[in-house]
Amino acid sequence: MPGIELLSPDLLTDIMLRASESIDEKFTVSQVSQLWRNTALDTPLLWTSLKGYTTLDCHRVPLMLGRTGSTAMLHIDFIFGLATSSDRRALGALVPYVARIESLYLNVERSGSVELASLLDSHLEFPALNTLRLYGSHATPLSLSAPQLQSLEIDYFDMKSWDTVLVPSLEKISIWDVMGAGTELFSDILMRCPRAWSITFISNPTRDYNPDRDLHELFARRHLAPTLRELNLHLRELESVLKIGFCDTDLESLTGWVYNGEHESDFALLLDVMFPGVGPLVICDYLDSDSQQIKFHDDSGRIRRLKCYNEDSDIGLDAVWTYLSIHHDLHKTVRELRIPTWPNWSEYLDAFELYPPAQESITLIIDVSLGGWGEPDYDEPDWWTSRKLRISGLRKIEVIGSWTLVLISEVLGRIELPGSRKIEVCVSGETPEGVDSLSLGLSALQRALTELAENWVLCAHCIATA
Repeated sequence: MPGIELLSPDLLTDIMLRASESIDEKFTVSQVSQLWRNTALDTPLLWTSLKGYTTLDCHRVPLMLGRTGSTAMLHIDFIFGLATSSDRRALGALVPYVARIESLYLNVERSGSVELASLLDSHLEFPALNTLRLYGSHATPLSLSAPQLQSLEIDYFDMKSWDTVLVPSLEKISIWDVMGAGTELFSDILMRCPRAWSITFISNPTRDYNPDRDLHELFARRHLAPTLRELNLHLRELESVLKIGFCDTDLESLTGWVYNGEHESDFALLLDVMFPGVGPLVICDYLDSDSQQIKFHDDSGRIRRLKCYNEDSDIGLDAVWTYLSIHHDLHKTVRELRIPTWPNWSEYLDAFELYPPAQESITLIIDVSLGGWGEPDYDEPDWWTSRKLRISGLRKIEVIGSWTLVLISEVLGRIELPGSRKIEVCVSGETPEGVDSLSLGLSALQRALTELAENWVLCAHCIATA
């Protein structure tokens, strides 16, 4: 390959660093030619990022570590499946290099085995470790220290002691369903990690029962996490914790979890403590693939999310919309609605009829990617199809997801035109099925809108693309 041989050494090195992310890719680029091999072997930085998945990748770890030099920082990213002896050798090979590991991400898809102990459960100190991400499908003992740690993510691992990883330098913390991680640990994090600006703490309520717990003692102290801006929290006594510990904290983003979310009784107490201090709600976002989250933005950019922990339940938009309209005037302030067509279209009809959105110039964003409309199992199909979504202040409709002219026509047919005003229609940048190009599809859509009703007009952005 004579053209490749003409590349300058600096350019060739840059290509290698950009083109090879995984261990396999690094070995592939190093075997293109003798020049590439020599360049790769003389570039320690190429081998400092170890991302692997297979047994062969594990076998290659000692070879890669030998090419990293003596000072370069290391970044480790491994997913382990079935237990093999090569896993043990790969993790064991990292032990002499712990002083140079800057980021460590291990996804262990099985229960703890001896090969994990050499690195994770031997009381090792990682003096340069900045990011630690550990995911496991089963509880795995962990005992290590990282005095300079800034980002900590632990999912399902079983910590022997939190003392050495809950360090003052931590800025971002995510702890998800870790054995023994409950309300007391969350309080401890707030006290010990004053620089934390983002905390996700999801506990299993069935393992967090303590009838003698004094929440005022745990959370009524001042200066808890003074830099905290984002909080994602699921605790057994979540409403009380938020009321006692965060009543005067201005959080940019707050996510609260309920077990079930279909009825007012499921979430009313939580919403009451999530929204004080929040300004007028201007965005209502229900674009969650499994209907288990609803998100609101206020006029200053603050975000409030309500999420459902029970996978067999969901967040009932009609119930949440009604509750917040009564208690926070949501229907009077919202300017943008984001909803999917499936599976809860009938809920929107009920909710918006009971408390109609009252703002002018409302944007309606509709996601059609899941398909269908979630029709209830009624014996009155004519009644169902005749019901239309009514938003008197509607100014623009944005359709996201793969679209066709037939689908757009069906979407618009489900929405009642508000008087004689022009309503802009905007579609995603995907080329519609059966059309050679996006511009041709948009031109066809522009003609189709005119035929549907003179009120529907293509938005300026789509017209410029057509």
